[in-house]
Amino acid sequence: MNSQSQPEPEPKLAALELVLNEPSSKRVDTTARRKITAVDRRIHLETHKLHLICLLFYVHIRNRWCNNDEVQENLRPLLPDKVYDKLHHDPMDQQFRRSKMFIDGLKEAAAVFQRKFKITCRGLTAAQWMEPEALKTVPCTLSLYLTIAYTSS
Repeated sequence: MNSQSQPEPEPKLAALELVLNEPSSKRVDTTARRKITAVDRRIHLETHKLHLICLLFYVHIRNRWCNNDEVQENLRPLLPDKVYDKLHHDPMDQQFRRSKMFIDGLKEAAAVFQRKFKITCRGLTAAQWMEPEALKTVPCTLSLYLTIAYTSS
């Protein structure tokens, strides 16, 4: 450029340090997990056992309904003979064939009952750990009986 200009100052050297780390595959949990105590564990286990007992009793009630002679006498005429035969298949037949026929019979029986009956209220339903006060405002909650209405066709 111009010969009278001053020479450019020399660039200053500075140290540059670059550290590369491999990205960690483990995510660090930022929230501290609360350790479960022996008492909490015991409460959880006892609650689980009680829940299982309640479910077993619920199934016991339903089983008694299904085995009631009067109920069977009233519902048997609703099933076509073909469906009844699938549910009571020959015990001397092969296990696989008996199982397949029984499952098919259950599906067809369910279809027949879905056409004949309408569920008007769900039984034994509630949100998880719902407060007792809130249960009073929900209709049909914790009912032991499934309310159904027969539709003639």
